[in-house]
This record gives sequence, structure tokens and C-alpha cells, in this order.
Amino acid sequence: MSGDAVGADKIVHEPAESFAESTNVRQFMREYGIDDHEALIERTTTDLPGEPASGVEWFWDEIVDYLGIEFDEPYDRVRDDTDGPQFSEWYPGGRLNVTHNVVERHATGDSANQIACLWEGEPGDERKMTFRDLSNQTARVTNYL
Repeated sequence: MSGDAVGADKIVHEPAESFAESTNVRQFMREYGIDDHEALIERTTTDLPGEPASGVEWFWDEIVDYLGIEFDEPYDRVRDDTDGPQFSEWYPGGRLNVTHNVVERHATGDSANQIACLWEGEPGDERKMTFRDLSNQTARVTNYL
């Protein structure tokens, strides 16, 4: 039996171009002049000669700023791969609150009523939860703990 995944070379789902254009990934690509996904992969995984805005460390450091991720304690560097890349420690020295970054900071202001979670069931059932609702539910769970 081969170690290759069945159909690994096939695209399973390709979103409509109008949807793809509206994503954060495409916005990031436009902002940095990256033309396609192959160029994105190369630029974010390879230190390109003469291109300081390239490589793994550049990308993951930049993405923190780009997405506005807030650290409670700043990280010393992007990663420590002293023990090999498979054992990388990401953002060593840094400390962050995932709940704050994912939920709480979006639960007030303009994004409070935006959809944070969307659930769709089999017969067309649907449930939507805004950032404000998700924050309230998160607080309830926290209070139970």
C-alpha cells in the first residue's frame, strides 16, 4: 500500500472567484504583490535572494501584524527550530490570550453584530452566532469553570 493519499493531486473544492477575491488571503497577496498561490507558497516558505520580505520567519512575523494579533507579552523571535523544524517552538517568550484575540476584541464596536459562527444542518437548519453572542456564551462557560 502506498503512503500517498488517494486523490491528493486533485482539487476537491474550488470556491467561486468572487468569494476567493473577498478573502483575507487574497487581500494579503494583493498588498504584497503576490500574483498566485504558487508565488505565495514560494515567498512564504523560502528566503528569496534580494527579497527581504520572504521566508518563513518574515511571513509569520508579518501575519501577526497583518491580522492584528495582540500578544500580552511580546515574543523574542518568530520561531526557535534549534531541535529541528519538526520541533519548532513558535513565538518563544510570547504570551497571548486566544479568547481575547478570537472573540472578545470583536465583540464590541463595528464587528459585534458580524457572524462569528455559522452552523448548517442536514435539512437546511441554520444557526448563526454573532461575535457579541459568542462572547456572552464564552463568558457563561468561563463562569461555570
